[in-house]
Amino acid sequence: MVFSFTGGGVGLAVVNADGSERQTVSTSIDFEPAWSPDGSSIAFNRTENGNVDIYIMSSDGSTLTRLTTDPAVDARPAWSRDGSQIAFETFRDGNWEIYVMDSDGDGQTNVTNSPQQEFRANWSPGAKIVFDRLTQIFAINPDGTGIEMIPNLPAGFNVSADWSR
Repeated sequence: MVFSFTGGGVGLAVVNADGSERQTVSTSIDFEPAWSPDGSSIAFNRTENGNVDIYIMSSDGSTLTRLTTDPAVDARPAWSRDGSQIAFETFRDGNWEIYVMDSDGDGQTNVTNSPQQEFRANWSPGAKIVFDRLTQIFAINPDGTGIEMIPNLPAGFNVSADWSR
């Protein structure tokens, strides 16, 4: 598992499920990590010079790539099931929107393009992006088409939950 830690700094650590072999892979202000589907990379938020962007690094911390460079906050990366794309939330357009990009940072596209506030992007097993708009959950294709509200969810449902089951 990968997690953010605090205390003497903020960073990311990779730990075996039993708690053994903690390996600090980052000591910058890094948070909200997400494993790539194949386990080789971790996408996460990094704060530098007061700006929050999305980065990826190898699971051992040996390589680091900055994916977003917009002055607005880019946050909460979520990998597509095949690892080819990353959905995220951003404040680039003056309100919170869901964007998608290729896993190398290319092709950054606003898929919700709405005056509403959208948060917590995640991927469904059917390759749709699910997200929270106010108190309702929606699904949309990665190209921005086919938006639909998901009805009859239980109270307190969290779109950040694992949709793979």
